[in-house]
Amino acid sequence: MSHVRLLALALTLLLTMAGVAIGNPESQIVDVPLGWAPCPPQDEDGNPLAPAVLYRIYATRDDGPETYLCEVAGDTLCTLSLTRGYEYRIRVVGFDEQQRASVPSPYSEVIYYAPSGDLTDVDDLPAHGAAIESAYPNPFNPLIRVRFAVSAQDDGANLALDILDVRGRLVRSLASGPHATGRHETAWDGTDATGRRLPSGAYFVRLQSRSGRQIRPITMVK
Repeated sequence: MSHVRLLALALTLLLTMAGVAIGNPESQIVDVPLGWAPCPPQDEDGNPLAPAVLYRIYATRDDGPETYLCEVAGDTLCTLSLTRGYEYRIRVVGFDEQQRASVPSPYSEVIYYAPSGDLTDVDDLPAHGAAIESAYPNPFNPLIRVRFAVSAQDDGANLALDILDVRGRLVRSLASGPHATGRHETAWDGTDATGRRLPSGAYFVRLQSRSGRQIRPITMVK
């Protein structure tokens, strides 16, 4: 059976381009240009190989399992949206018209961007109450990080940060009780209070404090 193959240096261009981040430097999401060498038209012995018609991009994040990111047809360039604060390793697999896979490229070197914003920074806090500042990545799998800020007015006041399903039912409490002025961050791994993995779909992050309530939609994907 013939196979398409990736060159041994398939990610050389990726490693050059990964240092170029696009977008707002304060955002927790970084758009990283990715490029790779196309599958060669023949193997080492000169035998013709079926051309790749699409490429699939895979990544590991920190010490987690490899996950599928995206698919690119008819090109060897794309832009990945990566979350700051994680170590990514990327690889590419080519597929021919019969959906036969190539030999995967080697993993890239680590791609890492430091988180933007300092949790101890008290500049630009809300004038009063508490507010959700970000929920990223969104859509997410398997983890979403929620950052919220507490104003000086609400220093030490009780608050509750919860996850709700589409019917408004509480599925997980992320934070509760008194919180000091400043920025705080927590994470949700897509499970309920018993540790059971919840189905993919739409959910809501709800922040309640004595000054009011804020709700932000989020989406968990497989």
